Formats: sequence, structure tokens, C-alpha cells
Amino acid sequence: MVIKQTAVVDASYIGEIIGLRKSANQAADNYIELVPYLRLIAPTLLHYEIFNSILKHCRYHKEESQSYFADFNELTIKLIEPADFSEVYRLAEKYRLSFYDAAYIAILNQEKADLFLTFDGDFKKVEDERVKVIV
Repeated sequence: MVIKQTAVVDASYIGEIIGLRKSANQAADNYIELVPYLRLIAPTLLHYEIFNSILKHCRYHKEESQSYFADFNELTIKLIEPADFSEVYRLAEKYRLSFYDAAYIAILNQEKADLFLTFDGDFKKVEDERVKVIV
């Protein structure tokens, strides 16, 4: 049995996987190709962020949403509630993040994850080598 690395993933990363966003660079492709080799985790709020992104995308592009939901449902992502919301608040203040963005960092620390994969540039402020902002 191969032990997979654990990666926290946010909505921007999942959006890339399911085709809501299209980054035309090799770095994005390299990180997307990692998906089968990772154990994906995220805060419980991930569903709402993804589904809101699907809603906005489909409204704007006048597309049907079913393929995005199907692609999302193929992913295995363990959703985790932060154990200490005061820690989420502390991280939000420390890095000047929104509360829900800080939840990703709290999960990264709580679960001792190997990576946090995101396309969100706000996370460049986080001083942790496990945070990979894909540009």
C-alpha cells in the first residue's frame, strides 16, 4: 500500500481541476497531475465555495452545471471542521486573511498536512513552506 501525501486544497485549486478556471502554464498542470497521488482534505466550507463558483460561472457563461458537479463528485475530499475557531481567528489576524481563508491554514496545521495547494495569491502572505501558491 502506498502512503499518500496529505494536501489541503481550496476552491481555486478544485476549480482548476473541474474546469471552472483555466491556467495556461506548466506549474498549474504539474500540480493538477498530483491529484491521484494525494489524500485531499479541506475545511467543511469547501462545498459552499465550490458550488457558489459553479453557480457564478454557469450564470456568466450561460452553461449547464451538471458536468462541473459530476467532476467535483468524482473527487474524494475529506472535509474537516477546524478544532479551534479561536486559532482560525488568530491565523486570520496574523496573516490578514479572511476567516474562511484562515480555516485552510488551521486545517493544514491541525492535520499536519504535507501541502496546501491554492491559486489564491492572498496566501503568499503565509510564512509556511507547505503553502504552494500556484501562479
